Amino acid sequence: GRDARLSAPAISKAVAEGIAEAGLDVVDIGRCTTPMNYFAVGYYGYEGAVMITASHNPPQYIGAKFCRANAVPMSYETGINEIEIIVSSGDFKAAGKKGTISSRDITDNYKNFIRQFITKIEPLKLVIDTGHGMAAIAIPLVTEGLPLSITKLYFNLDGNFPDHEPNPLKEENLRDLIKKVDEEHADLGVAFDGDADRIRFIDEKGGIVPTDIVTAIIAVDTLRKAGKEEAIVYDLRS
Repeated sequence: GRDARLSAPAISKAVAEGIAEAGLDVVDIGRCTTPMNYFAVGYYGYEGAVMITASHNPPQYIGAKFCRANAVPMSYETGINEIEIIVSSGDFKAAGKKGTISSRDITDNYKNFIRQFITKIEPLKLVIDTGHGMAAIAIPLVTEGLPLSITKLYFNLDGNFPDHEPNPLKEENLRDLIKKVDEEHADLGVAFDGDADRIRFIDEKGGIVPTDIVTAIIAVDTLRKAGKEEAIVYDLRS
């Protein structure tokens, strides 16, 4: 999969062709969020995935996120270092048979999967800022038909990110959202990063909700659904 960055299509095409040359079959799911990319790995039983994205970074950047089967993230220590060694050496093993490249539309299955977690939702007035990033394609999928009044900010995909950097953890990138929450008398403001795996919330008074509070709320709900006490692993970067 790939995000909306201007260089993403060419990089994605090159990666797919390189993987196929190595003898593996490739399924191109096109523009998507990083969570959609991870979903596809688990749902369809793929052996791994590459997401062409630079996440929350400025528009001139490009990169890739890797995961293994079951959407297990691949870090430098668990595989990316091996890729680095192979690329640096230029020692690419020729495949006996070239793999195939096909495409797949995952939107309906992703929508149905996400919607099963929505059991009850109260009417809410929201302002959502996708920052010209990939959340713009995911939000309509999961909110259609729900009792939500949504004011959209920067929903047109644009890899130049002309209105602000796609990083909601920087407060200067939340100014437009905070202003619009106040203007619309909204219940909640939501901001996403470029590939929609990073999120920030604004309360009804225009205050930025601390990310550790969000983690605590999610943890409480997760434990409630589990029906028993479990340990919660907390990433301090949140």
